[in-house]
Amino acid sequence: MKKYLIIAGVIILFVIAGVLKNRDNGKFVKVKKVEKKDISETISGTGTVKPVKTVTVMSEIMGKIVELPVKEGDFVKKGDLLCRIDDKNYKSEVSRLKAELKKQKLVLEQLKIDLKQSEKDFKRKLKLFKSGILSKEEFENAKNQFESKKLNVSQQEFYIKQANANLAKALENLSKTKIVAPIDGKVTSLRKEVGEQVIQGTINNPGSIIMVLSDMNKLELEVDVNEVDSVLLKKGMEADIHLDAFDNKVFKGIVKQISESAEKPAGRDVSLFKVKIDFEEINPKIKPGMSGRAEIKVRESKNALIIPIEAVRKEESGKEYCFKVKNKIAKKTYIKTGISNDFYVEVKEGLSENDTVVTGPYRVLKTLKNGDKINFKNE
Repeated sequence: MKKYLIIAGVIILFVIAGVLKNRDNGKFVKVKKVEKKDISETISGTGTVKPVKTVTVMSEIMGKIVELPVKEGDFVKKGDLLCRIDDKNYKSEVSRLKAELKKQKLVLEQLKIDLKQSEKDFKRKLKLFKSGILSKEEFENAKNQFESKKLNVSQQEFYIKQANANLAKALENLSKTKIVAPIDGKVTSLRKEVGEQVIQGTINNPGSIIMVLSDMNKLELEVDVNEVDSVLLKKGMEADIHLDAFDNKVFKGIVKQISESAEKPAGRDVSLFKVKIDFEEINPKIKPGMSGRAEIKVRESKNALIIPIEAVRKEESGKEYCFKVKNKIAKKTYIKTGISNDFYVEVKEGLSENDTVVTGPYRVLKTLKNGDKINFKNE
């Protein structure tokens, strides 16, 4: 029994000695050496991929779709047939107006013959009137008949002009029964099927959308940016684009457009600005509607001294400091910082390359004081 008590006592002494030794070695911390690297300060925004150029294909006439040779996902060339609308009524209207125009032209020919004869009669009676052979009343009758014939010709020419306009409009409507692709692109949305009716747009009705074409050679990511961050943005800034569909792929982009006015989404207190970012490279796997995030580089510092952002502390006065490691002692060191990102901060004054700073853990760092003894494992 005495033997076991002696062994237990020895173990307790070892434990106490270990605790005392750890106390002597100081607080255990994480450290990191000051490095020289390029650092960028970025602004984040989330949004969706959109084609730069999108065309909504709509019907300009009323009728039934009788042919739809494309399907969603097809690529088309400018001028390719996209849709054909039943043209029977439009052809009938063209035939009717052509016949009417022909009839009106025949009427005009006869009126011109009558006018020519009336002009001859008027000139003959004018001579007789001047010679005193014809009475004034007979002369006035001849003159009135001549003027009436001229008016008839003018009116008929106006009717023919209207008939030509009506025929031109009917021919235009007939041509609109065939809808062709206005651009090279991809059918990204098909809204109608063969047999469905379409209507033309009016002031109060936008008309029937048949499909949407998108130019897939140029895509952009449209993101929302906080109004506070928006003042730092400029056209031409570089951006890293992360799409949810591509886990580890980073696409390069350029800020193309920043909206002039903000929008405040329902339920949010912060206004957002729309920012359009062009993709620098074309990837056929990127599709409109994909969700993504952009990291826009607003400032950059080359070959800067950087430390982990968690190493930086701040006094109530606003002065920033960190704990530099010297002979396993934490030395409170005031620093001047520059740009930062989610992980690192630039140090402009107070540290040198290869200095070592305390980075954590937070529970230790928040109580650490100047001159405290520390312990750590080398990186």
